[in-house]
Amino acid sequence: MKMPALHHEAFVYAGIDGFVDGAVRFLAPAVAAGAPALVLSSKAKMDRLRRALGAGAGAVEHADVTDVGRNPNWILPVWCDFLDAHAGDERVWGIGEPAWAGRSPAQLVECRHHEALVNVALGDRAGVDLLCPYDTATLPPDVIEGACATHPVVSTAAESGPSPSYVDVGDGGSLLREALPAPPATAGEIEIAPGDLAAARHHVEQLAVKVGLATADATDIALAVDEVVTNSERHGGGLGRLTAWLDAGMLVCEVRDGGHLTDPLVGRRRPPPTQVGGRGLWIANRLCDLVQVRSSAAGTVVRLHKRRDER
Repeated sequence: MKMPALHHEAFVYAGIDGFVDGAVRFLAPAVAAGAPALVLSSKAKMDRLRRALGAGAGAVEHADVTDVGRNPNWILPVWCDFLDAHAGDERVWGIGEPAWAGRSPAQLVECRHHEALVNVALGDRAGVDLLCPYDTATLPPDVIEGACATHPVVSTAAESGPSPSYVDVGDGGSLLREALPAPPATAGEIEIAPGDLAAARHHVEQLAVKVGLATADATDIALAVDEVVTNSERHGGGLGRLTAWLDAGMLVCEVRDGGHLTDPLVGRRRPPPTQVGGRGLWIANRLCDLVQVRSSAAGTVVRLHKRRDER
């Protein structure tokens, strides 16, 4: 069997010193060759990494993953943009840390989906070395297990090799069929019929303000629901159900309909400028802290999460 062009490796470490040591080791060939490299990590970790890299740090690009990756679905477009910008380079390096302490359980699920879908979206990209660090000092064991299942290669400070628990998800369709936890019994619910778009948007905006979201954030999630409900009207049979609840500081709005999505990368790929329509889930992702999509022959569920500012 031909190995994929992408080198996608989970690096299991403990503490910031372990991160820096592993990152320096991984980036050494890129620094020596002056090759393109991008690190998606926290600012604190990148500050430490820059000091360790010394003069070679100037050639390494950095973006704060807690910003550009706050929604895990934002991370894949960052990699795609970086690779497209360096399409003429023979080899590129990247470090991306999607999971960190403080992520909600739902966000961590989507981090695992993101890692599996990296193999789907970038698997045929030649000359790409991607390292994904996971901190055993701050992350629960099931997240580390998920990393080992979504990366063909796993390394530690002592060794590196094929992951014995790696699961090839093929085209990623199985991820769409994973069940989501049921909404709480206290969640509010309304039916959405054709022509109810304005009412649904107003309902969400009023609820968002009521539970404490800032006005701009309330507008964002209302617009995201607007995009998803519009998709339901066009492609989901014209009748859906909107459910909303508050979960650990997140307003969650769920739209269910009878449609069937088959593309596991929907909403995670930047639409080309020439594309007409089909941008609803992409827009929803840009407006929310998390978007979860599940679909099967039984219908489609889209969950939109927006964090309440606790300051």
